[in-house]
Amino acid sequence: MIGLLEIRRRKVQFALIALIVTLISYLVLMINGLGVGLNVLAGSALKNFDADAIAYSDRAGISVIRSELSQETVDAIGKTAGAEESAAIGYVAANYRRDDGKVNSAAFLGYDPGTIGEPKTTGGRALTAEDRDGLLADSSFLKAAGLEVGDQV
Repeated sequence: MIGLLEIRRRKVQFALIALIVTLISYLVLMINGLGVGLNVLAGSALKNFDADAIAYSDRAGISVIRSELSQETVDAIGKTAGAEESAAIGYVAANYRRDDGKVNSAAFLGYDPGTIGEPKTTGGRALTAEDRDGLLADSSFLKAAGLEVGDQV
């Protein structure tokens, strides 16, 4: 009862406190949404990867960028019960500069052609072991970079 009397007497002060709490809550919500969006975007290359499981180094902290496995470890994973195939992939996040000077970011995946790590191609052709200078690119990357299938980069 006494609290309601105080609110009636000091309407402006309580309104300002309520406004500050609302703005802080909104800011926390926006920062959280930004963080989740960036996390989803950063991991989309691996989330869309056609694999039942991805193995990480125990020191990587569930980060593909920091994970490093030897070929012996990859082979041992392939021999575990229930594993049909295994292959090593490389993952690098990098920035690239376009001809117009604009800087964009991209995720680059490295794989051995013909293994389970090879992504499916929807345009152009799949790479072979002889393609030393070949590159597969996501259609959204090509669109953002202003490139087309067959362009030389």
